[in-house]
Amino acid sequence: MVELDLGRKKLTTDKAEQALHELSEAERGSLKEVWLQGNQLTAVPDSLRSCTRLEKLWLSGNRLTVLPPFLGEMTSLKKLYLYSNELEEVPGCITRLTQLEELALDNNKLTMLPEGMGNLKQLHT
Repeated sequence: MVELDLGRKKLTTDKAEQALHELSEAERGSLKEVWLQGNQLTAVPDSLRSCTRLEKLWLSGNRLTVLPPFLGEMTSLKKLYLYSNELEEVPGCITRLTQLEELALDNNKLTMLPEGMGNLKQLHT
């Protein structure tokens, strides 16, 4: 399995967690793209932690207010879509995503970005 589309299914965080947990650890580990946009997530599902090869993650259009520290461990991420949430800050762990090419943060409640964002040399502006 390379892709998982759970977008626009009105999933709560618990339901998204359940759907991800139904996959084997090997299946989660092989995922390269996960769509969770347009749901009712208030937190990033913890099961994403085991998606070690993830390159594209869509979390836009949810109700996220914070991002988990484990996001900084997803070092294969190239595209991260977080627009249209309720984020007030971006954690410093995001600066460890050195492969990141696209980061969409518009339409949130952000007032500043973490120091070190300039270290993301692959990031397109």
